[in-house]
Amino acid sequence: MNKKVSMVMTCYNKANYIGAMLESVLSQTWDNIELILVNDGSTDGSRNVIASYEKRLRERFDLLIIDQENQGRASGLRNGFLRVTGDYVCTPDCDDRLEPDYVLTLAAYLEKNRDVKWVCGDMDCWPLDFSSDTYLYGGEHGFLNRLDNDTWLDAMLSKRVSVTPVTLLARRDCFDKCNFIDNFLTGREYCQEQQIRIPLLANGKGAHINKVLYKYTILAVGSMTEWWRKSADTYYGFLENYRIDAINALKLNNAYSDRRRALFDIGAVKMIANNGIDYDRGKAVESLLENAASAGIFPVSAIRRKTALEAGFAVLHHHLCNHIIRLNGRVKDLRPTGKGRVIAYAAYGMA
Repeated sequence: MNKKVSMVMTCYNKANYIGAMLESVLSQTWDNIELILVNDGSTDGSRNVIASYEKRLRERFDLLIIDQENQGRASGLRNGFLRVTGDYVCTPDCDDRLEPDYVLTLAAYLEKNRDVKWVCGDMDCWPLDFSSDTYLYGGEHGFLNRLDNDTWLDAMLSKRVSVTPVTLLARRDCFDKCNFIDNFLTGREYCQEQQIRIPLLANGKGAHINKVLYKYTILAVGSMTEWWRKSADTYYGFLENYRIDAINALKLNNAYSDRRRALFDIGAVKMIANNGIDYDRGKAVESLLENAASAGIFPVSAIRRKTALEAGFAVLHHHLCNHIIRLNGRVKDLRPTGKGRVIAYAAYGMA
């Protein structure tokens, strides 16, 4: 029999989307799945949609439905983690969709590669109406599996690599080593990703599969991006919580250093630039350079400032991140082979 995969999923007011996700769960070609579904106090009929799938889900899988008052996704995930009994663990979002071989591909990789503690695939993004016009962020594949985890963590903190927890599957022993039950912070919006990806990167060897296994839904209303763009102040407030969560996770997993704090601040500037927030590009370059100097990557000089300002933020960030990875001595060359980025574990290829 296949090993058991625990799928922990939270839902809050996603009545229009969770049905598609549950259909994709039912389409999985891996039969030994434990679905732990946390209804986080939904008020829009989501619970009724869940109930309509309950019989079919129970016929195929182990199903546990947890109803709780609205506490936020991080709290819902932690409550789900408490019930995990499987050999592998994943955390897909309820408003997205899985390819039929999502679990099979990831679990089979872990079965074959015993030294790997977690693995992820790629994802593409779907418009609101789930139309056939999907788009995949293309970019460089392959170099991630040539990095050690310290280098991978540095690349993620500085936003050379985007780490999306919904695309990955982790071994239970690595999951337990991360101690999510005791260490998971709850009560803040959008704080769960840092608390999943950083511990996994710090505690076990990862791998990336160059295959789309996950369909991410872009929501116009109720999405993280909409929340970010309410105002610059709102975004900066989010970013400060994001920073607190990252530093906390690094410290809890014995992976914190002043250098990594500076690398996170480099990545934070990149996030501001990426998410449509008004910012001073000159100051962004200055911040990037100062943090690079603080991290010991290279000294700041008047010549470097002038060259960086002329080159622009995107070019500077791209080459700085590649330089960080080269400094760690694991990869000789990281010239990009494509433009854009692969969401999950893949390279940011800056134009």
